[in-house]
Amino acid sequence: MKPVADDQPVTDRSSESVKSADQKRSESMLAYYRSTLLNAGEIPLVDAAAWQSHLRKRVNLYENHLGIPLGLLRGRSVLEFGCSSGENALVLAACGAKLTLIEPNTIVIPRMKQLFRQFGLESQIVRLCHDQIQECAIDELFDLVLAEGFLFTLAKRDEMLGKLCGWVRPGGIGVVSFNDRIGMFLECTKRLALRRACQLAGIDDVGGEASLGLAQDLFGNAFGKLNASRSLRTWWKDNLVSPFITMPYLWSFPELLPLIEQAGCEFYASSPGFSSVDDFSWYKNVPTVVNRHLRLLEHVRNSFVYFLMGAPQRYAVPAAQEVMDSVLSLQQAITVLTTCPTPRIDTIHFPAPLREYLAAHPDPEVKAFGTDLGRFFESMRLDSLPALLRACAEIPSMQTLWGASYFYVAFKKPLRL
Repeated sequence: MKPVADDQPVTDRSSESVKSADQKRSESMLAYYRSTLLNAGEIPLVDAAAWQSHLRKRVNLYENHLGIPLGLLRGRSVLEFGCSSGENALVLAACGAKLTLIEPNTIVIPRMKQLFRQFGLESQIVRLCHDQIQECAIDELFDLVLAEGFLFTLAKRDEMLGKLCGWVRPGGIGVVSFNDRIGMFLECTKRLALRRACQLAGIDDVGGEASLGLAQDLFGNAFGKLNASRSLRTWWKDNLVSPFITMPYLWSFPELLPLIEQAGCEFYASSPGFSSVDDFSWYKNVPTVVNRHLRLLEHVRNSFVYFLMGAPQRYAVPAAQEVMDSVLSLQQAITVLTTCPTPRIDTIHFPAPLREYLAAHPDPEVKAFGTDLGRFFESMRLDSLPALLRACAEIPSMQTLWGASYFYVAFKKPLRL
């Protein structure tokens, strides 16, 4: 693997005339970012206050959520794929980590280099390369390996996750992030609302400025109340109209855990945290990796409402498989409606298993959420844009809840003693 100069174009190094499916899928995401000039990870670090705010958030993620003490990274090796313009890598560099950064989107490289110069941390970058993970042939191991925001979009993501695990040194940690199939439900309903609004407004280009204006009308106030690091425009482009917030690109813990296990690693922590799998147990009672992961999956089922609503739950009511499957089926229906040129909104329904589960829940807030979902799906059948905008503004869940949509998962590779 050789570093690529800033002005050298990224080319297909394969001699094959037909690219593999995962290359096409990865390159389509890369092409989307390039064509829209989207830097999804860009965080304005305009002054000391902005830097301190970003630093506190990343330290909170690593130390309090993922259990990775940043002080232990001084002099340690870090491999990061898809680092974008480097705002997150900058935090690791400030902690003294030695960075190997892999970013195929050359559009963001000038900003990355400018940021590292600005903070006097250029020397912490050991290598900067433009390979995609499929092409990468690094032959060394690292103390920390990261892949945020893209791995779940690859057609061969299972294989690539195994490849990522292979770069983790024994005793080291890997971190990936993904959009959860159930946790993304509310984000996807917001996509549906925008698609319906565009349809009523006669807007064919859902990625155009008129669509952004409707997104502002629908969700601007609600988004402004979030402690978000990026703008509404970036969220709109990266979530509401991105082709990658659809069922083929969503992932889940039941899919991830066996893959991590097969690669010789074990679940370490997640953010958001939802599992107390190691709580209330004596350290001398050591579970097998398989049993520990099975217990973790039970916690996923018990935390169904948290995944769906993104709000703390007062009662843990496990969801039957039928209920979880009904959400996945609904997600698939939303995918179809938000990606076809002429959506038939009358084809989508609030599934009975989910409706009945929420209606029978002992928590009144969960019951109210179920009522709101019924109102939402009814509002999608309105034939007037002003009526749709008013209806969405008057549904509390659409304005206050976001779901547990985006997860970080840290996994560890056992130390060989």
